[in-house]
Amino acid sequence: GTGVVVPTAAGSQPLGYIPMDMAVPVVTDRLTLHFAPSLYDDGVTTRHAASIAGLVPEVVVSMNPRDASALAVNDGDVVVVGGDLELPVRLDVEVPQGSVVLPFNQRATAGVPAVAAVDVDRLRGAG
Repeated sequence: GTGVVVPTAAGSQPLGYIPMDMAVPVVTDRLTLHFAPSLYDDGVTTRHAASIAGLVPEVVVSMNPRDASALAVNDGDVVVVGGDLELPVRLDVEVPQGSVVLPFNQRATAGVPAVAAVDVDRLRGAG
């Protein structure tokens, strides 16, 4: 769901999640870039633990189907994010329109700057 992460008063957990009903206004024709954690990322612990290294998911850019349609992008197509990162697309209705989501702490996305907005261009179809 949609929400914000804030410190909790009790301090028993470092962060708390408060659901919010709000829309972020689009201020650009570019897509808003978000990074999301994954249970199994490409961090040092996972990379050096053979028993869980295979659980790291494929690195994809997730986007809303409406945004993908506007760019003539289909599920599995390869796009260029931010000018030089080539990744397959995973369509996800949970991604807010006007946004793209990249996994955090992955080798493939390590060089992506944390900028507010990025260009996404279709490179080639799936297959």
